[in-house]
Amino acid sequence: MNDAHPNLVRPRVVSQETHEAILLEDIIASHMAPGACKVVELVGPAGSGKSTALKHLASLSFPMGLQLIDDLGRAETLAPSDTLSVYTTRVRFNQGATSYRLASWTLDDVIEYVLATAPRKCSSAIARLSADPDRVLLEGIPALLCLVVDQFVTNERVGDVRTALRAAIAQRVRGARQIEDAECFAVAQLTGDSDLADQKRQSLSKSGVDRASLRVLQYRFPQTLLCADYVAARLRRGQPPTFPPRRLPRDVLQELASIVASDLRTLRRVRRMYARSQSQYLPTLASILHLADREWRPDSRRRTHLAGAHVAEADWRGVDLSGIDLRESDLSRAVLLDATLNGANLDRAILHGVIGSGARMNQVTARIVDLQGSDLSRAEMSNATLTRANCAGADLSHVIAKLANFRRANFCGASLRAACLEASDFRFATLRDADFCEAILKCANLSDQDLRSVAMTGATLEQAILRKSDLEFVAWERVTLTKADLTGAYLTGSQLPGVDLRHAKLQGAGLADIEWPDADLRGANLRGCAFHMGSSRSGLVDSAYPSHGTRTGFYTNDYEDRSFKSPEEIRKANLCGADFRGAIFEDVDFYLVDLRGAKYDTHQRKHFERCDAILENFVP
Repeated sequence: MNDAHPNLVRPRVVSQETHEAILLEDIIASHMAPGACKVVELVGPAGSGKSTALKHLASLSFPMGLQLIDDLGRAETLAPSDTLSVYTTRVRFNQGATSYRLASWTLDDVIEYVLATAPRKCSSAIARLSADPDRVLLEGIPALLCLVVDQFVTNERVGDVRTALRAAIAQRVRGARQIEDAECFAVAQLTGDSDLADQKRQSLSKSGVDRASLRVLQYRFPQTLLCADYVAARLRRGQPPTFPPRRLPRDVLQELASIVASDLRTLRRVRRMYARSQSQYLPTLASILHLADREWRPDSRRRTHLAGAHVAEADWRGVDLSGIDLRESDLSRAVLLDATLNGANLDRAILHGVIGSGARMNQVTARIVDLQGSDLSRAEMSNATLTRANCAGADLSHVIAKLANFRRANFCGASLRAACLEASDFRFATLRDADFCEAILKCANLSDQDLRSVAMTGATLEQAILRKSDLEFVAWERVTLTKADLTGAYLTGSQLPGVDLRHAKLQGAGLADIEWPDADLRGANLRGCAFHMGSSRSGLVDSAYPSHGTRTGFYTNDYEDRSFKSPEEIRKANLCGADFRGAIFEDVDFYLVDLRGAKYDTHQRKHFERCDAILENFVP
């Protein structure tokens, strides 16, 4: 706030209970009541009006004295006092105090300020402020709002927030040397160069810039304007930016692009710089060109380094970006229909919401890429590396992704319907609620996967690796698992009618309560698998007396139930009509497994009979 009239607007704080803005003086009065906390902490960033709030309290009369401390540090302690202590701080740190956050200014506060300083200009100033949506960039900071409306009051020709703030800064930072230092200070602050920022702050102070003006330069919006002006001036002179875009915030790039777009000569110069440059500044130039001219596209004839570029919502359909370096770039909501990105580097890039149906992305490297909600249907992604990629909710239907690496990727809710995923690696990936219906997963690695919520109807999993995967209670139809490795898999309660398991490995799998009618198990290896949860019959199948030692408790009751219950009521698994010819299962207990209509050889039948399986001649 302007130091010439510090107490024109009564300060407010945010209520801890209602989160509404309440007059600070009312809060202080409530703390003077018996039993109330006698230490009050006022928290707010620089420019939020902390010092002004204390000055306002000092000007008031309270029945109890006040101990007022401005900017109490963490290492400092409050002196013992019988009065109410009120101190300000940027960050809350005293757990024994009652803390309040200073409220940002609203339009009502600004009106109160202008009515107190220039009542005749209030209507005009407030109208201009209200009409400019950029007022939100002032973040309700009293100091910035005062600077802007003061410009509106003194100059009727100033019609927007940006112009007003630039004019206010120009009045406080004068001369070429001070302006350069202020711009360099802003650049250093926004790019994280703390040493340069301290150096420029000291230089500004020594050159005569007062503390109030230095505080103005600490705020984000003034820094954005100064930084954009600095880079724009370099571009007008044909000089490239001096830092990569990954260090330059997006709001600065947008501000810079708006300056370039309004100056056709500068825009043409930036285009020439991009076309001729081979330097590290290409990503910055590309970001500026994209934001200034939405029809701009990178040259398909050159492999470009655009790592860290901000090109969100770019329309690059059909563009050839083979081998391009787009690491850590922002391509969110971009249109990449039928684009070519073969061999591109997209590590840590942001591509959420991308529309890239039909894109060619073979051999692309995209580790930790964000593809959430994107549309890459019918894309080509063979030999791609998408480890730890976020593909949640993405449309990857009909993609061709042979030999792709999807380890630790997130496919929650993603659609991979009819995708060709041969020999792809899904180990440690998250597949919750993913849709693989009609997908080709031949030789794919799905070991140790939780597939209980995954849709697989019509999928081809020939020679797929599903060792120790969890398929309990899945209901899949027309699934092909020929030669699949299901060793140690959990298949309890699964419903796989007509499943093709020829020559599959099912050693040690849990098969209790399965519903696999008409399953094709020819040549399958079922050694060590169990059809009974908690079976105590293990190892007794080949005993001299069938079921010897097991006709007690659970199994005895089930066996006796055969005399009056139907097979459907007592069976432990449903393999009616299954084909066991050539299957290996010498040590497997088929007790009460329903095998009516199944196909098997004479030797296998004898084994089933020894186990008391339910066969064709079963009579209830």
